Amino acid sequence: MSKINIHRGTFLEKEELTRMIGFLNEKPEVSAIFAASLSFGLVSPGGKAGSAFKVTASTTLGAINMVGGYVIGSDLKGYRVDNQLDLPVPNDQKYYWLKVGPDSHNYENGTVQVDTSGNVSGTVNFNGIVRGQSSGVPTCIRFVKEDGSQPLNNQVYQIVDIINNNNIVLSSGVAFQAETQLRVIVLGSVPMGRRFTDEQLEGLYTFDTYKLTFVEEPSAGTMPPKNANEYYIARVRNNGGSVTILDERTQYWTLGGSGGSGQTYTITINPTPADAQVIIDGVITNSVEAIDGRTLIWSVSKPGYLTQTGNYTVSGKNETLNIVLEVDPDPVQDVKITVKTASGGTTQGAVSINNSATIDKAEESISVPMGTTVQICAQAAAGYKFAGWLRNGNAHNQTAIQDIAAQADTVYTATFVEDTEEDFWDFETKTADGGYELFTVSTQAGTGEYEGVMVKVNENS
Repeated sequence: MSKINIHRGTFLEKEELTRMIGFLNEKPEVSAIFAASLSFGLVSPGGKAGSAFKVTASTTLGAINMVGGYVIGSDLKGYRVDNQLDLPVPNDQKYYWLKVGPDSHNYENGTVQVDTSGNVSGTVNFNGIVRGQSSGVPTCIRFVKEDGSQPLNNQVYQIVDIINNNNIVLSSGVAFQAETQLRVIVLGSVPMGRRFTDEQLEGLYTFDTYKLTFVEEPSAGTMPPKNANEYYIARVRNNGGSVTILDERTQYWTLGGSGGSGQTYTITINPTPADAQVIIDGVITNSVEAIDGRTLIWSVSKPGYLTQTGNYTVSGKNETLNIVLEVDPDPVQDVKITVKTASGGTTQGAVSINNSATIDKAEESISVPMGTTVQICAQAAAGYKFAGWLRNGNAHNQTAIQDIAAQADTVYTATFVEDTEEDFWDFETKTADGGYELFTVSTQAGTGEYEGVMVKVNENS
């Protein structure tokens, strides 16, 4: 590796430091290994599913755990992904694909809090990366919020003292406000001109890291699009706290001459009837490309036929599986569940099926096998309240969101009534004899609002 010769009193500017970084990045032995790569993705022994990136259900409802590991992308850069515990899955009964990809940030690892005196504490390790005023060239920092919002303490701050690795004291010409969950960006010493440029405010350091993302499935069994250096790990669904996990680790880093050959094989399922639905590892497809040793989970189904499922382990060759479905002697009948508003519109309220997060329809229907659990949802509009469900025209119950068993074609009608409850503001006024009198003023029926109501009070009355 090349090097830069640094001596006491040597002054380094942008150009010298940039070249030094280039020297540090020279790792010919690593580049040589990466150049021999046959494929890119998750790093696992033999280029097949192992313990790395294995996803399991957490003991916390609606969450998953994931074993960490390394990823090597086609840009010949690698990074480590930490173990994940209690990673929450969106609770909307939809399938999401867990994706990992490269990312970067300009803040230190960990978070801090600051009090009104400028005392900073938290999990950021300041050891060896900042200086106090006793050094003669104190370090400056600033704070950011991870969600992108502006922090209350949004100035550039100079470090006065370093108490220990996780505690420092700041100075500022602006009063501090108590604030938590702050990220720290190290800016370095005050530059010539005594002012940080916009570019310098982005910080001295950029850290390579990773990002885990839940990507909503665009349609049943369809893999969402992704970039070349992003890799899917699992397909997950949270149904009221119960998590379904399907392994989607298909892209692995393999090296020429290593345990894995890197070659992929085509596995095809040929169903009878020909229009039966084939699902391989959670994806609707009749064929997949897979590395030797990978175990595939498949199912073949069609209404009126008995579903077949099974596992297949790739054994170093292309393979076609002929799956013949048998006619179901006692087929499950599909039934239709319909929800609608009594008014036929959404001015009084709205309904939905299996989507309590977005209730915005006047009518919705779904056909499901008999016995399937379906969630029906109703929500009143402003000025109205939910009065109850009618089941095929007869009174049912008054639970706005509930699970029902689909046993027969059924129409659920949501009824709404005007909310006539009145809200009041209480006033206490002084009377002529020195006492006090209490009276109330009602607001517009059903609004629940009171601010802005104009009331004239005559203290002589």
